[in-house]
Amino acid sequence: MIKFYAEPEQLYNLFRNAFLASKPAGMGKLHYSDNHDLTKREFLGMLLKKGGYSADYVKGRMVKLYVSEEGEGWVFNRNCNSEHSPKDDYQSWAYKYPTWQALLASVDIQLK
Repeated sequence: MIKFYAEPEQLYNLFRNAFLASKPAGMGKLHYSDNHDLTKREFLGMLLKKGGYSADYVKGRMVKLYVSEEGEGWVFNRNCNSEHSPKDDYQSWAYKYPTWQALLASVDIQLK
């Protein structure tokens, strides 16, 4: 399990970077727009009732990024630990950010 601490703006930018690096998959090509940016309103729509954020397919892009609150920090969900890198055939942003740490570093988040 990878735990990290992030300010709200960093968390938004984490999802935004993953979204922008993601590519369409399958029927997602019908909803994909290369020049669409993830808005804060769309990000807030990913909020889960139990505390966390979930991005599966967003505007046709295969993002597959899930975080939940744990204590005063956040954790990646779904087989996310330092031994398992993101898979670019599942998390399509992984070609740009091949590790969880690379994605976190893209918004100046350091592991604690």
